[in-house]
Amino acid sequence: MSEGEQKLKRVLKALSQRPIAYQRIYAKLTGSVTAGLLLSQITYWWYGPAEQREFYKTDADLMDELALGLKELKNAKATLKRLKIINMIRKGVPCRTFYKINETALLAHISSCAEKAQLVSTKRPNWIGRKGTTITKTNPIDSTETTKPIEISAQERLDLDLRIAEEKKFFIEQITSILHPNSREARTFARIVKYLVEECQACWLPISIFKDAVEWARQAKASSAVNKKGLFVAKVKQETGFRAQGKILNNNCTAKRS
Repeated sequence: MSEGEQKLKRVLKALSQRPIAYQRIYAKLTGSVTAGLLLSQITYWWYGPAEQREFYKTDADLMDELALGLKELKNAKATLKRLKIINMIRKGVPCRTFYKINETALLAHISSCAEKAQLVSTKRPNWIGRKGTTITKTNPIDSTETTKPIEISAQERLDLDLRIAEEKKFFIEQITSILHPNSREARTFARIVKYLVEECQACWLPISIFKDAVEWARQAKASSAVNKKGLFVAKVKQETGFRAQGKILNNNCTAKRS
Protein backbone atom coordinates (compact mmCIF):
# COMPACT_ATOMS: atom_id res chain seq x y z
CA MET A 1 0.00 0.00 0.00
CA SER A 2 1.41 3.35 -1.05
CA GLU A 3 1.90 6.26 1.36
CA GLY A 4 -1.00 8.13 -0.29
CA GLU A 5 -3.33 5.17 0.20
CA GLN A 6 -2.26 4.87 3.83
CA LYS A 7 -3.05 8.55 4.42
CA LEU A 8 -6.45 8.14 2.75
CA LYS A 9 -7.18 5.12 4.92
CA ARG A 10 -6.31 7.07 8.07
CA VAL A 11 -8.58 9.92 6.97
CA LEU A 12 -11.49 7.56 6.26
CA LYS A 13 -10.99 5.88 9.63
CA ALA A 14 -10.99 9.24 11.41
CA LEU A 15 -14.19 10.29 9.60
CA SER A 16 -15.99 7.14 10.76
CA GLN A 17 -15.38 7.71 14.47
CA ARG A 18 -18.30 10.06 15.26
CA PRO A 19 -21.38 9.38 13.14
CA ILE A 20 -24.48 11.55 13.68
CA ALA A 21 -27.67 9.73 14.69
CA TYR A 22 -30.33 11.07 12.33
CA GLN A 23 -33.98 10.24 12.98
CA ARG A 24 -36.11 10.38 9.83
CA ILE A 25 -39.33 10.97 11.75
CA TYR A 26 -37.91 14.30 12.99
CA ALA A 27 -37.47 15.46 9.39
CA LYS A 28 -41.04 14.44 8.64
CA LEU A 29 -42.58 16.24 11.60
CA THR A 30 -40.54 19.43 11.05
CA GLY A 31 -40.91 19.36 7.28
CA SER A 32 -37.17 19.95 6.90
CA VAL A 33 -34.17 17.65 6.70
CA THR A 34 -31.96 20.32 8.27
CA ALA A 35 -34.38 20.96 11.15
CA GLY A 36 -34.72 17.20 11.59
CA LEU A 37 -30.94 16.85 11.78
CA LEU A 38 -30.71 19.64 14.36
CA LEU A 39 -33.53 18.11 16.41
CA SER A 40 -31.80 14.71 16.29
CA GLN A 41 -28.61 16.28 17.66
CA ILE A 42 -30.42 18.25 20.36
CA THR A 43 -32.32 15.15 21.53
CA TYR A 44 -28.99 13.29 21.61
CA TRP A 45 -27.54 15.86 24.02
CA TRP A 46 -30.80 16.15 25.98
CA TYR A 47 -31.30 12.44 26.64
CA GLY A 48 -27.59 11.64 26.75
CA PRO A 49 -24.85 13.79 28.30
CA ALA A 50 -27.24 16.49 29.58
CA GLU A 51 -29.44 13.89 31.34
CA GLN A 52 -32.65 15.81 30.51
CA ARG A 53 -31.39 19.10 31.94
CA GLU A 54 -31.00 22.30 29.96
CA PHE A 55 -27.62 22.63 28.31
CA TYR A 56 -25.86 25.30 26.32
CA LYS A 57 -24.38 25.11 22.86
CA THR A 58 -22.89 27.90 20.81
CA ASP A 59 -23.87 28.29 17.16
CA ALA A 60 -20.26 27.50 16.32
CA ASP A 61 -20.51 24.22 18.23
CA LEU A 62 -23.65 23.12 16.38
CA MET A 63 -22.33 24.22 12.99
CA ASP A 64 -19.19 22.20 13.60
CA GLU A 65 -21.04 19.10 14.85
CA LEU A 66 -23.56 19.10 11.99
CA ALA A 67 -21.52 20.72 9.20
CA LEU A 68 -24.18 23.40 8.74
CA GLY A 69 -23.82 26.98 7.59
CA LEU A 70 -24.98 29.83 9.80
CA LYS A 71 -28.07 30.53 7.66
CA GLU A 72 -29.02 26.84 7.65
CA LEU A 73 -28.65 26.63 11.41
CA LYS A 74 -30.71 29.77 12.04
CA ASN A 75 -33.50 28.55 9.76
CA ALA A 76 -33.53 25.15 11.49
CA LYS A 77 -33.63 26.77 14.94
CA ALA A 78 -36.47 29.03 13.82
CA THR A 79 -38.45 25.99 12.65
CA LEU A 80 -38.01 24.15 15.96
CA LYS A 81 -38.87 27.29 17.90
CA ARG A 82 -41.98 27.92 15.79
CA LEU A 83 -43.16 24.35 16.44
CA LYS A 84 -42.42 24.89 20.16
CA ILE A 85 -40.36 21.69 20.21
CA ILE A 86 -37.37 23.31 21.91
CA ASN A 87 -36.99 26.19 24.31
CA MET A 88 -33.99 28.44 23.70
CA ILE A 89 -33.01 30.76 26.55
CA ARG A 90 -30.16 33.25 26.41
CA LYS A 91 -28.61 33.98 29.79
CA GLY A 92 -25.33 34.38 31.67
CA VAL A 93 -22.28 36.56 31.21
CA PRO A 94 -21.03 36.15 28.58
CA CYS A 95 -24.50 35.44 27.17
CA ARG A 96 -25.06 31.83 26.11
CA THR A 97 -27.96 29.99 24.48
CA PHE A 98 -29.39 27.18 26.61
CA TYR A 99 -31.54 24.46 25.07
CA LYS A 100 -34.37 22.46 26.58
CA ILE A 101 -36.65 19.89 24.93
CA ASN A 102 -40.38 20.57 25.23
CA GLU A 103 -41.29 16.89 25.51
CA THR A 104 -45.04 17.52 25.53
CA ALA A 105 -44.89 19.37 22.23
CA LEU A 106 -42.47 16.85 20.72
CA LEU A 107 -44.73 13.93 21.62
CA ALA A 108 -47.75 15.77 20.21
CA HIS A 109 -45.96 16.34 16.89
CA ILE A 110 -44.79 12.71 16.75
CA SER A 111 -48.33 11.54 17.47
CA SER A 112 -49.68 13.74 14.70
CA CYS A 113 -47.01 12.51 12.31
CA ALA A 114 -47.74 8.91 13.29
CA GLU A 115 -51.44 9.35 12.60
CA LYS A 116 -50.77 10.82 9.16
CA ALA A 117 -48.37 8.04 8.27
CA GLN A 118 -50.65 5.39 9.80
CA LEU A 119 -47.83 3.79 11.73
CA VAL A 120 -49.16 0.26 12.03
CA SER A 121 -47.08 -2.84 12.66
CA THR A 122 -47.95 -6.43 11.80
CA LYS A 123 -46.35 -7.74 15.01
CA ARG A 124 -45.84 -6.39 18.47
CA PRO A 125 -42.60 -4.37 18.83
CA ASN A 126 -39.79 -6.04 20.72
CA TRP A 127 -37.50 -3.26 21.92
CA ILE A 128 -37.93 -3.39 25.71
CA GLY A 129 -35.45 -6.10 26.68
CA ARG A 130 -31.74 -5.79 25.98
CA LYS A 131 -31.11 -9.55 25.98
CA GLY A 132 -30.22 -10.89 22.55
CA THR A 133 -32.54 -13.28 20.73
CA THR A 134 -32.00 -15.82 17.99
CA ILE A 135 -33.44 -14.81 14.64
CA THR A 136 -34.75 -17.84 12.77
CA LYS A 137 -36.65 -16.29 9.86
CA THR A 138 -34.74 -16.11 6.58
CA ASN A 139 -36.90 -13.32 5.23
CA PRO A 140 -39.01 -11.50 7.83
CA ILE A 141 -40.70 -9.31 5.24
CA ASP A 142 -42.18 -12.38 3.50
CA SER A 143 -43.41 -13.86 6.75
CA THR A 144 -46.96 -15.23 6.71
CA GLU A 145 -47.48 -14.55 10.40
CA THR A 146 -50.98 -13.19 10.96
CA THR A 147 -50.66 -11.47 14.33
CA LYS A 148 -53.33 -8.80 14.74
CA PRO A 149 -51.90 -5.35 13.82
CA ILE A 150 -51.40 -2.85 16.63
CA GLU A 151 -50.87 0.88 16.49
CA ILE A 152 -47.64 2.26 17.91
CA SER A 153 -48.27 5.11 20.31
CA ALA A 154 -46.31 8.35 20.14
CA GLN A 155 -44.41 7.52 23.32
CA GLU A 156 -43.56 4.04 22.05
CA ARG A 157 -42.35 5.51 18.77
CA LEU A 158 -40.11 7.98 20.58
CA ASP A 159 -38.74 5.23 22.86
CA LEU A 160 -38.18 3.05 19.81
CA ASP A 161 -36.26 5.74 17.91
CA LEU A 162 -34.05 6.47 20.92
CA ARG A 163 -33.28 2.79 21.48
CA ILE A 164 -32.52 2.24 17.80
CA ALA A 165 -30.12 5.21 17.84
CA GLU A 166 -28.31 3.75 20.87
CA GLU A 167 -28.05 0.27 19.38
CA LYS A 168 -26.98 1.63 16.00
CA LYS A 169 -24.12 3.55 17.60
CA PHE A 170 -23.08 0.44 19.60
CA PHE A 171 -23.23 -1.70 16.45
CA ILE A 172 -21.09 0.64 14.34
CA GLU A 173 -18.44 0.94 17.06
CA GLN A 174 -18.26 -2.82 17.60
CA ILE A 175 -18.25 -3.83 13.93
CA THR A 176 -15.49 -1.31 13.16
CA SER A 177 -13.43 -2.61 16.07
CA ILE A 178 -13.97 -6.30 15.28
CA LEU A 179 -13.78 -6.48 11.48
CA HIS A 180 -11.90 -3.28 10.48
CA PRO A 181 -13.65 -2.85 7.08
CA ASN A 182 -11.85 -1.09 4.26
CA SER A 183 -13.63 1.63 2.26
CA ARG A 184 -15.40 -0.80 -0.10
CA GLU A 185 -16.45 -3.12 2.70
CA ALA A 186 -17.54 -0.15 4.80
CA ARG A 187 -20.10 0.75 2.13
CA THR A 188 -21.60 -2.74 2.41
CA PHE A 189 -21.61 -2.44 6.21
CA ALA A 190 -23.30 0.96 5.93
CA ARG A 191 -26.06 -0.64 3.85
CA ILE A 192 -26.45 -3.29 6.54
CA VAL A 193 -26.79 -0.60 9.22
CA LYS A 194 -29.39 1.27 7.14
CA TYR A 195 -31.32 -1.94 6.53
CA LEU A 196 -31.35 -2.98 10.20
CA VAL A 197 -32.47 0.48 11.32
CA GLU A 198 -35.33 0.54 8.81
CA GLU A 199 -36.47 -2.97 9.72
CA CYS A 200 -36.40 -2.16 13.45
CA GLN A 201 -38.34 1.05 12.83
CA ALA A 202 -40.94 -0.95 10.94
CA CYS A 203 -40.89 -3.54 13.76
CA TRP A 204 -40.06 -6.37 11.38
CA LEU A 205 -36.93 -7.06 13.43
CA PRO A 206 -36.34 -6.77 17.20
CA ILE A 207 -33.75 -4.25 18.35
CA SER A 208 -31.72 -7.13 19.80
CA ILE A 209 -30.74 -7.88 16.18
CA PHE A 210 -27.91 -5.35 16.52
CA LYS A 211 -26.33 -7.35 19.37
CA ASP A 212 -26.96 -10.59 17.48
CA ALA A 213 -25.11 -9.15 14.48
CA VAL A 214 -22.18 -8.13 16.66
CA GLU A 215 -21.98 -11.70 17.93
CA TRP A 216 -22.01 -12.98 14.32
CA ALA A 217 -19.09 -10.65 13.61
CA ARG A 218 -17.17 -12.08 16.58
CA GLN A 219 -17.87 -15.61 15.36
CA ALA A 220 -16.69 -14.72 11.87
CA LYS A 221 -13.52 -13.14 13.29
CA ALA A 222 -12.79 -16.24 15.37
CA SER A 223 -13.41 -18.61 12.45
CA SER A 224 -10.84 -19.95 10.02
CA ALA A 225 -12.73 -18.54 7.05
CA VAL A 226 -10.70 -17.03 4.22
CA ASN A 227 -13.06 -14.05 3.95
CA LYS A 228 -14.24 -13.30 7.48
CA LYS A 229 -16.08 -10.12 6.53
CA GLY A 230 -17.87 -11.86 3.68
CA LEU A 231 -18.85 -14.64 6.05
CA PHE A 232 -20.36 -12.05 8.40
CA VAL A 233 -22.36 -10.39 5.59
CA ALA A 234 -23.59 -13.79 4.41
CA LYS A 235 -24.78 -14.53 7.95
CA VAL A 236 -26.68 -11.24 8.07
CA LYS A 237 -28.33 -12.11 4.75
CA GLN A 238 -29.29 -15.56 5.97
CA GLU A 239 -30.76 -14.43 9.30
CA THR A 240 -32.47 -11.14 8.41
CA GLY A 241 -33.32 -11.20 4.72
CA PHE A 242 -30.78 -8.48 3.89
CA ARG A 243 -29.98 -8.42 0.19
CA ALA A 244 -26.57 -7.18 -0.92
CA GLN A 245 -24.88 -7.56 -4.28
CA GLY A 246 -21.50 -6.15 -3.33
CA LYS A 247 -18.29 -7.82 -4.47
CA ILE A 248 -17.58 -8.70 -0.86
CA LEU A 249 -20.09 -11.57 -1.16
CA ASN A 250 -18.49 -12.99 -4.29
CA ASN A 251 -15.28 -13.84 -2.49
CA ASN A 252 -14.56 -17.23 -0.97
CA CYS A 253 -16.31 -17.44 2.40
CA THR A 254 -15.43 -21.05 3.10
CA ALA A 255 -13.08 -22.17 5.82
CA LYS A 256 -9.42 -22.85 5.10
CA ARG A 257 -8.52 -26.46 4.67
CA SER A 258 -6.32 -27.80 7.40
